[in-house]
Amino acid sequence: MTDAQFRQSVIENINRVEQAYWDLVFALRNLQVQIDAVKQARTQLESNQRLVEKGVLAPIEIVSATAQITTFEQNVYSAQDTVTQAENTLKTLILKDRNADLWSRPLTPVTPVELQAPRVPLDAAIADALKNRPEIQQLQTNSEINKINTDYFRNQTKPQIDFIRHIHQQRSRRGRKSDYAHNDPG
Repeated sequence: MTDAQFRQSVIENINRVEQAYWDLVFALRNLQVQIDAVKQARTQLESNQRLVEKGVLAPIEIVSATAQITTFEQNVYSAQDTVTQAENTLKTLILKDRNADLWSRPLTPVTPVELQAPRVPLDAAIADALKNRPEIQQLQTNSEINKINTDYFRNQTKPQIDFIRHIHQQRSRRGRKSDYAHNDPG
C-alpha cells in the first residue's frame, strides 16, 4: 500500500465515522421531535375533549385526535429504531469488540450542531485541498505508471532488428579457410 493509498484509507475511515456520528445526532433529534409531536397531540386531544363537552366541537374530532396520536406514536417507534441503527453503525466503526461494555450503553453525542463554517480565503482553501488530497497523488502515480506501460507496449509493437555478423578468416599456414559465424542480437 502506497503512502497516498494509506492516507486515502484513513480519510475515508474518518469520514465514515463522522457521517455515522452526525446520522446519530440527526436520529436523536428526530426522535425528540416525534416525542414532542405525541405530547402536542395528547394536549390537542384533551382540548378537543373539553370543547366537545361544552358542545363547541363535534365528537368526531376526538376520534381524529386519537388517530393522530396513534400515528405519532408509530413515528416515535420508527425514530427509536433509526436511533438504534445509527448507534450500532457508529459502534461498529469505533469499537473492535462487540462484547465491549459500550455496546450495551446508549451513545450521547456532545458536539453542538451549530458549527460555524471556517473562514478561509477561497484561494487558500483550494490550494490546501489540492495539496492534501491523497487520491490526486494516487491518480498522478497511476498516470505515470500508465505512461510507462504505454511506452513499453508501444515499443513492443515495433519491428525487431537482429544483427548477425559473419567473420571470414583465412589461415595462411595451412592454406585453409575457416568460416566463423557469430550471432549478435542487438
